[in-house]
Amino acid sequence: MKEVTRIHIAKVSYDIEIAAKKKLESYIDALTVYAEDENVLEDIEIRITELLEQRGIKANGMIGLEDVASIRETLGEPSYFSGEGDIAIGPEEDVVNPSRKLYRDIDRAVFGGVLSGIANYFKINALWVRLAFIILTFVSFGFMTLVYIVLWVAIPAAKTVTEKLQMRGEPVTLGTIRKYNEGHEGVDSTKERLRLRRKGFGIFLGIIGVLGAISSLFVTIAAAIAWRVAMGTEYSFKNDWIIFSLIIASGALLTALGIVIARSGFLAKLTKRSAITGLVIVVGGILTFSAAGALVGYEVWQREDTLRQSVKEHAITLPVNFSEAKTLTVNAEYATIEYRVSDDFRATVMGLPGVNATLKQEGNGVSLGMEYARAGDAYRYQPSVIVYGPKLDSIVVNGGAFQYTAKSQDIELTMASNVQASVFGAYGKLTANLQEGTLNAEGASIKNATVTMQPDTTATLGNIDSLEVSQPTACPNDSQARLLVESIRSFRKLTIKIHAVWCRLGLYMKRIERSTSRYY
Repeated sequence: MKEVTRIHIAKVSYDIEIAAKKKLESYIDALTVYAEDENVLEDIEIRITELLEQRGIKANGMIGLEDVASIRETLGEPSYFSGEGDIAIGPEEDVVNPSRKLYRDIDRAVFGGVLSGIANYFKINALWVRLAFIILTFVSFGFMTLVYIVLWVAIPAAKTVTEKLQMRGEPVTLGTIRKYNEGHEGVDSTKERLRLRRKGFGIFLGIIGVLGAISSLFVTIAAAIAWRVAMGTEYSFKNDWIIFSLIIASGALLTALGIVIARSGFLAKLTKRSAITGLVIVVGGILTFSAAGALVGYEVWQREDTLRQSVKEHAITLPVNFSEAKTLTVNAEYATIEYRVSDDFRATVMGLPGVNATLKQEGNGVSLGMEYARAGDAYRYQPSVIVYGPKLDSIVVNGGAFQYTAKSQDIELTMASNVQASVFGAYGKLTANLQEGTLNAEGASIKNATVTMQPDTTATLGNIDSLEVSQPTACPNDSQARLLVESIRSFRKLTIKIHAVWCRLGLYMKRIERSTSRYY
């Protein structure tokens, strides 16, 4: 039976055959003579433990003569320390193109070393990686911060010289280990600069974390107060308390995340515990906020579905002498009004319960208005009114989206509010006075059109025989009215009256003799 003893290599204990121990100690002593640097020897011992682990020998494992011989063959002879050449570890092709390994570069880290490690792996300047990360953080609304934390936890740090050489893609040899240590004799000053930079960045991050925590706390309190006030009103929900609890929980988690960020920043140190805590908080916050949003969205959908199902159509009572009506005044804000010339007089309104349209007549003038049992109904669902009535001579639109359809007549239309009116059918003469809003008569056949346009109004006409356009005597600076015409028979049938030279009219015509557009 071979005699066995204990040995410590890089503070790791192993069982070793006595003959193998003598061989290994002799090899290390020879390295000591040539290296003359304790730091280099420490790195070599660490490398020896790595080679042993590759051979399946872990802590408290057995080291034999074959293992020592393999280590010596892999690392090379101590005399190579005196020359310039390097003995590569592993196959010969590894010297030519050694594979890189992804580590966190803690020597050049601003915070966790993830970005500088990625830069090493892809042979990119770390500055470009950091700039790309900052841009992606803004574009992703902070999601890249979560990705950074995950990478920080998943990617190991390059602590030993071997790991740092592998991170750079350099072969791990006795020579490269020595050169690395020789090249980093002044690393203390570099580390001090990085430490100061990290501290400054940490203070900035800490301030951001404090401000974020305070802001999220105040927003959470304000949201809680607003939600409590809304409970029991028409804006409340069935699951008020569940949604309220989820909102408070998500706000509290956001505040806690700010505290974790502030603590890590002021300490200029991100521990795995802090990173995992932050990750758990972020995931918890996303889940609670998503759950609250899902409940709110579901109840809003249910409410809207109930509203849609409650929309009904009912008849409107017509005035007694409605057949004598010649003028119509529309005062129906938040409603869609459609008037159709017909011999069958009737009117209907489509809307929520409690929504009704009224037709009031004085002489030959009729006014159309809306009544709402609840103030919010005008915004919840836009009612629509259809009126079948006699041919009208003039219409004044003060509110609502209005549409008029006739077969053959003359009509005078006044738009007194900023709404949209549409005209369909055939007309011998259309007289339009646009004080505000937009007129669309592209779908109507109009022989003669007379349009008076105030600044910032728009009119669209179809195929017309003659056109007379006029503007006011005064208008705001840089204002312009826009008139779009599909076609006009000739320029001789076009009359433009502009009483102030600074009031501009943009006239666009598609077909005369050729397409043209000009300003007057």
